[in-house]
Amino acid sequence: MKKWFCFLAVTSLLALVSCVGDKKSKIETDEVSVNSVDLSEVVKKYWLVVNDTTEGANERLEGRPLSEYDIPGLDSDYALEKQDFQHKELADYVSMYNATIICYDIISQHEKYQRWGNELDRTSIANLKKNISGFDLSRLEYEEVKKSIMLLQQCYDVFYEKVLAGKAADEDDIMRANEQVGETLKRYLQDPLADCDSEMQNKILDATLGWKDYASQPAWQSVLQASKEGRDEVFLKAVLNAKTFDEQCALCMLAGRKVSYSAVLPVMRALLDAGEYSPMLYYLWRGWRALAQISYYGISRDSVLADEWYNEYRKKVFLTCLHQLDTHPDDLTASANVIMFLDTTNTVRNGSFIMGNDAPLECSDIFEE
Repeated sequence: MKKWFCFLAVTSLLALVSCVGDKKSKIETDEVSVNSVDLSEVVKKYWLVVNDTTEGANERLEGRPLSEYDIPGLDSDYALEKQDFQHKELADYVSMYNATIICYDIISQHEKYQRWGNELDRTSIANLKKNISGFDLSRLEYEEVKKSIMLLQQCYDVFYEKVLAGKAADEDDIMRANEQVGETLKRYLQDPLADCDSEMQNKILDATLGWKDYASQPAWQSVLQASKEGRDEVFLKAVLNAKTFDEQCALCMLAGRKVSYSAVLPVMRALLDAGEYSPMLYYLWRGWRALAQISYYGISRDSVLADEWYNEYRKKVFLTCLHQLDTHPDDLTASANVIMFLDTTNTVRNGSFIMGNDAPLECSDIFEE
């Protein structure tokens, strides 16, 4: 499959930091570290349902009906309203966030046709066409951005008109319009990172991958040394007793593929919901998304992709990063988190993983075996 679904094309943090600007080079981590968040209710709920094999146990554990999600539709509750920032330039990132989310949601709609085109009836195809043309662009601030996305919608409209008429249809115009959207977005996206030398690049990268620094700590070693049957309990005690929010995030990231999903996923989600900042926040969200997809919905290309749910939390933690930048404008790790959130597509259905959707690839990229 042709890879045309990533608009900003920032493929790694090291690619991010070919920087321009005149801000200071600074990583503010120690001075903004916060106390740990209370996870007692999450742990209590885990013990109530952990041995519950009846239908709906996962829903009770997560506190919501997991079956109701599929690809994002037109009700973008996860789109951002205007925010009141001290540093007014941060409002640009709100508009960029909404633009990229709309683009990613359009692509998620089209992926259904790419997967099931020959099997979809006319009503389903007409609904895809209606959905893609119906995404609301009114929250976008820049006319050029609006026009480029409208052109993309029009190209999809022509494509589906041909499909509905039984005519040959290709994606060439869509791909060109997609590239134009990407170029337009990049013109309006001011890189928040300052002139960074290689040493600073490595510091930023190390901060966003900070959970690896906790691997030798006693709290994590106690989890590793526990029996398979007792590992969940030791992990939950560790996150309850952690002294800082960073440590709680780190323990979750280390636990990603070594502790059961029923223990680690609700804790991850509670941390994402806490409104606290950590340099690891982007990877915590992306790791949670990959694990939730695999554990709750599956790895097949035919699986439900719950990006409506995932993007609700993307919105929350993106805002957390923006407010961190508002109070600590020289925090380069927060800047890096912001850019990575903008650059991360919805879960890819028809991507690089030959066995299914791309969640397993994301999981392998983020977590160690």
